[in-house]
Amino acid sequence: SYRYCNSGPNNLNCQTIMPSLSKAQLISLVVAPMMTGSISFIASSIILTMVYRSSLKLSTIYRRLVCGISFFDLIQSLASLTSSLPMPAGYPVWGAIGNDVTCGIQGFMLVVGVNGSIFYSLSLSIYF
Repeated sequence: SYRYCNSGPNNLNCQTIMPSLSKAQLISLVVAPMMTGSISFIASSIILTMVYRSSLKLSTIYRRLVCGISFFDLIQSLASLTSSLPMPAGYPVWGAIGNDVTCGIQGFMLVVGVNGSIFYSLSLSIYF
């Protein structure tokens, strides 16, 4: 069982995290977002590059909406790609080497990326 304790008085804020998972399962929970995040990052980069190099660029509403989705997906993918790396060192997750600031930045990027993608996808649905 893994335990993570906040710096509270007498460690009263301790909680058990994922007690029934093996080490291999915990590592796979970290590696899976890295792989899917890198694929998504590459795909979004390709879409943005194709639109940028096109002679039409952002001339239609459809192209603007697709670029918006790709841009926010790029932000979200970058946050997913880093997986557990920005988590504070000492956190019982494989690969946690960051601090509270890097963890907050990753959380901000996830929230902005996911919400931006959702709103642009909704806009694309309304447009069609």
